[in-house]
Amino acid sequence: MTVVELKAALKERSLKVSGKKADLVERLGGSSGSSDTAQATVSAALAAARPRAEARPAAVALGRAEKEEPRPGYDAGQGADAAAIVDASALSAEAKEAIITRCANQLGLGRERVAGAISLFDEGNTMPFVARYRKEATGGMDETELRALETALSAAQRLEARRATVLAAIDKLGKLTPELQSKIMAAELSANQLEDLYLPFKAKRRTKASIAREAGLQPLADAIMRRAAAAKGCAVGDLYTRDVKEVCLEFERLRNAGAESQLLEGDRAAEALRGACEIVAEEATEDAAVRAMARGRLRRGAVLASKQKKVGSDAEGKFKLYHTFRTQLGRAQPHQVLAINRGEALKVLSASVEIDEEVRAAFEASARGHFTRAPAPPREHASWRRALDDAIHDGTKRLLVPSLEREWRRELTEAAEDQSFMVYSTNLRQKLLQPPLKGHVVAAIDPGLRTGCKVAVVSVTGNVLATDTLMLPLGGRGGDGSKGGMYVQVRSKLVAMLSQWAVSLVAIGNGTGNREAEALVTDALTSQEGSTPPPKYLIIDESGASVYSASKLAVSELPSLDVSIRGAVSLARRVQDPLSELVKVVPSPHPAPSPSPSPSPSKNLRSC
Repeated sequence: MTVVELKAALKERSLKVSGKKADLVERLGGSSGSSDTAQATVSAALAAARPRAEARPAAVALGRAEKEEPRPGYDAGQGADAAAIVDASALSAEAKEAIITRCANQLGLGRERVAGAISLFDEGNTMPFVARYRKEATGGMDETELRALETALSAAQRLEARRATVLAAIDKLGKLTPELQSKIMAAELSANQLEDLYLPFKAKRRTKASIAREAGLQPLADAIMRRAAAAKGCAVGDLYTRDVKEVCLEFERLRNAGAESQLLEGDRAAEALRGACEIVAEEATEDAAVRAMARGRLRRGAVLASKQKKVGSDAEGKFKLYHTFRTQLGRAQPHQVLAINRGEALKVLSASVEIDEEVRAAFEASARGHFTRAPAPPREHASWRRALDDAIHDGTKRLLVPSLEREWRRELTEAAEDQSFMVYSTNLRQKLLQPPLKGHVVAAIDPGLRTGCKVAVVSVTGNVLATDTLMLPLGGRGGDGSKGGMYVQVRSKLVAMLSQWAVSLVAIGNGTGNREAEALVTDALTSQEGSTPPPKYLIIDESGASVYSASKLAVSELPSLDVSIRGAVSLARRVQDPLSELVKVVPSPHPAPSPSPSPSPSKNLRSC
């Protein structure tokens, strides 16, 4: 039973959920009427969990049930990065040591300090608890270092669990060689590199290459890639001195000796060559060295491009800047990436990553050299080189580039979202920490044209003194610039309200109708008579006021007021004490400016 499961069981019984795992087990065992029975139940649960962890540590660590046969196109590790919890107890001692080393190197911290903090986290202690009460075990690590360690630890644990899964899967297929195992176990291996090594062994949907292998065309593919055993496998003599199509035809005759075929000999040869090239294309693009080479070389010539999906799809012109947009992949700004993603989600834009043809050609030449490192056979026929070139070109265009495009765009999106959350948290912190304006009787105006301007006057202590709705004439002061009768009435009404309650500060929301409301206020303040100085006014951000006004909290605080008037009251109180009022607004929609207007995941909001 994991720490999380123990805490859930304790929470159901309304028991204390903090402490080490042994304390949790003892507390759970002692909570029942019969301590022996409860302890036996806990022991049985732990014993039942132990064999599964020993038999398949990776599956337990990833929190997934083991399946005997994966369904076509499904990879058991594709969701590893999304795993919320990794059971550290299921990892081997070597994996735990590797995690400590990786985290220490990544963060530049002492290994003993990192090991102490990780041990506390594995016992179920939270970051605030460790930062406050376990400084001696972490060497005085502060909350910033511990938060960074939590992030690095989660990634490292997922990597080690995935590494175990990959090793077990390849070993089950009987294809785990000592060389491959050493590559997978390399300490500096990244998650992408691990997936590249595992790619040739993944369970896939039935592809053209797999169909060609089933047809027995693997020896021809090996011959095109100049593998040593190819000549014996093809059994067609000195094959490299002959045209590749002639060899394919001879290979088909030998393979299908005595069998009837409805295809002409030329078609049979072309079909065999096409199938062999499919195998070459797939194997070339799944080679770890080739993919590593592609990441470095193709990215330098990659361009992020977007265009309007179809004419008229962006009727409002919100994405006009991205109808014909192109930029180097490495220079794409976070706000541009988020805007393109939103346009795609709304089916307004279509985006792609384009590779410069010269860069692609140079990469394909390097990839071809990777498969032709052996000396060229004497008197090699040119058709063999053409077949390899065509296969690598097809694999790069059809398989490799789309795969890398998805990877690159995912990385751009993750980086853009991280930047968005940083901007959001910075802006939100500045907004929440605005200095309060104490000692003012505030009149707040929530502007509106069709439904009128909602006005609320609050006392220095935040109590509601008066409310009203001012209907501005749609023509403003009048079509000829003169002050119409309705406008004069609205202005006089506002002046009377300000004088009656001795308002010293007017707050105007920045929503629709803000300019008209500001003109009305300035006119009212200048026309106000009296010996006392007229009130001052300011413009206030009304983001989130409408969300608060319809919330259960607003109903409980201001039950007798209309929902639209509650928004004006909230604006007035924001001026007097911003922090006390803004914390009432839920995080979505954003009460602070951010490059992305879409709702943010709660996990990232909690970390802001």
